[in-house]
Amino acid sequence: MNNDKHEIQEQQILDFLRPRCEIKASDNLRKRVAHTLNPQKRSKHLKWAVGCITSVAAAVAVIILTASPRVSAKDVIRDALAFIEDSFTVKFEARTLPSENFAYFDKDLPFTPVTLSVSGNDWMVDKGGRKAMGNDSIRYMWLPAYNTGWMTRNPKPNFIEDFNRLLDPRQLLSSYLALPDGNMVMRTTDDRIVISTDKYGLTYCYAFDKKSHRLMSYTISDGDVVLLRTTGISYESSKHPLASVPDNINWIDVSEMKDSFMGLSAEEAVQVALAALKDWKADIVTQGFDHAYYDVDRFKETYSGAVLLGVGSSRQGATPYKFFVPYRIRLKDGTIQDGNLSLEHQTDGSWIIDGGI
Repeated sequence: MNNDKHEIQEQQILDFLRPRCEIKASDNLRKRVAHTLNPQKRSKHLKWAVGCITSVAAAVAVIILTASPRVSAKDVIRDALAFIEDSFTVKFEARTLPSENFAYFDKDLPFTPVTLSVSGNDWMVDKGGRKAMGNDSIRYMWLPAYNTGWMTRNPKPNFIEDFNRLLDPRQLLSSYLALPDGNMVMRTTDDRIVISTDKYGLTYCYAFDKKSHRLMSYTISDGDVVLLRTTGISYESSKHPLASVPDNINWIDVSEMKDSFMGLSAEEAVQVALAALKDWKADIVTQGFDHAYYDVDRFKETYSGAVLLGVGSSRQGATPYKFFVPYRIRLKDGTIQDGNLSLEHQTDGSWIIDGGI
């Protein structure tokens, strides 16, 4: 029955294909037409054709993907640096205290808002309780609540210490151009390129716009704890004046501050400095404790007569020359005080204590 049906269909198609001039189709042509119309053989041909198309499409996709140039981490960083010109503002949250020195971090603390503003050679860092600003010629740092500030025309002291290296995206990104590509891990999301790397025991993670490679945000973490994260980056196309130096501050000029504690370890420097408190050896105290950060008279009133009870092992901070040393002292009123002194190791081998007490 089915064969009769196929023969009728074949004949109808042959009649439709027959030209008006009565040219008869050859037996060979009829066989080929019938072969084409066979349902089983037709489905096999269709599957083969679809398979070929799929294979070709896959091959073309592989060729396209292989031919596309792979963007390296350094390419992304170079493009990002081109966006960061002379003027920009970065807002952060950092695990620190508003009035503590700029190098002080504690992963157990809540976040404190910090703002870095740059316009040409002028810059300003504001963490609420402690502010600093300056340029290549002069620098200022002050504590608004105490109407006290310090100024210097020399490279030392560096008021914001290594905090600048953590805040300034130009310095951060430029430092990676000298690293091997294998030191950076790059991944992509729907709209971001994320580059991360480990330095000094901390993890630095940067997010860039996937198309333009503009830096959008970054974080610095100690293990699972985020120490610093950006909340906004604003790029300005032209220079603009920053806030003026306040005129209600009692300024102390520390341009001639001397180095101290040459050749000691971090623990030894802390032992010498804190032991000098008991009999208030002014020459040691004033050399060891950075008077850019300490009001000597107020410091003497609180700590004169204090007895050193112990010093712990130092730990390295965010940079190779920043250290923190735990200590315990007994104040003259009997109060026991525990803390971590912040020390900066100078390039000549000396130490400066700049926070933690």
